[in-house]
Amino acid sequence: MVVDRNEEVAGCELELRAGRKAKASAAYASASVYLAAGMALLDEHDWDTQYELTFSLCLERAECEFLSGHFEKSRATDCEVIVARASKVDQAAVYQVKVCSTP
Repeated sequence: MVVDRNEEVAGCELELRAGRKAKASAAYASASVYLAAGMALLDEHDWDTQYELTFSLCLERAECEFLSGHFEKSRATDCEVIVARASKVDQAAVYQVKVCSTP
């Protein structure tokens, strides 16, 4: 069991690394599982305190869902929440996933 916030952040980072490795191996479904596990450790404040980590987990998961052929899941992976919280530069990456996953 995770006992403090630093351990949760470390867990998120570990899940992100595992997700990226799986994605690089074209194991998109597995990558989505790792990234979802990392996202589950996040809380609302992480958009302010751990922006890069939070954004990366969310965007990578949306991409993996798209690459797995789960277009609905890709769009539903909080794209609107990501866009609302993302910087202007990062919003472009979110819109790219969103547009690609729209039939």
